[in-house]
Amino acid sequence: VPPLTRVGAAAYGKDNIRVNMVVTGMIMTPERLAEPLPPEREAQMKPFCPLGRAGRGEEIAQVAAWLLPDFCSYVSGACIPVDGGHLAGSGA
Repeated sequence: VPPLTRVGAAAYGKDNIRVNMVVTGMIMTPERLAEPLPPEREAQMKPFCPLGRAGRGEEIAQVAAWLLPDFCSYVSGACIPVDGGHLAGSGA
């Protein structure tokens, strides 16, 4: 867990403020926000992602939304990877 996440969780927990981090992998965004990757570049990156594809923005938003409700009220100081398994290793 990165130091800023740990320090924030420790410092603000007494105020019932939770601090967590969502770590993303390669995320495809709408064309108006970023140029699409050329097919050859995307093919180069796929071996580094066990799921074999780029993520979508809504997949990141769903994890962030999962952290909001009361059923996650005891989650603080966590680093949650949303990267298609990249941090777990691909064996490539």
